[in-house]
Amino acid sequence: MAGPRWVSSFLVGIAPSYPLIALAAILVGAALSVETIWATLVQQRVPSQYLSRIVSLDMLGSFALRPIGFAGSGILASAVGARPVLIADGIAGFAVFSLGALTPAIRQLN
Repeated sequence: MAGPRWVSSFLVGIAPSYPLIALAAILVGAALSVETIWATLVQQRVPSQYLSRIVSLDMLGSFALRPIGFAGSGILASAVGARPVLIADGIAGFAVFSLGALTPAIRQLN
């Protein structure tokens, strides 16, 4: 789960200075707490007979597909520049994160 890491990508894309990039790094650290909450919720809410399947799908999306994203981003950045790719990545990440955050079933978790 990427969590709010989209914020750091977006900030690095629009950053006019190093202090803003440092702020992005701090936000990535804060995003780690969101990933811890996600892992805890998965372990608490998913029935044990399905837990390994759900975690493997989560890891597939989180780690196995990452090199494909890096390769695609590199190709795109060489074509249009790094800054537009970082900004677009931040916007796309925000959209995906918002879909999950606005889902009523997720928002009503106790």
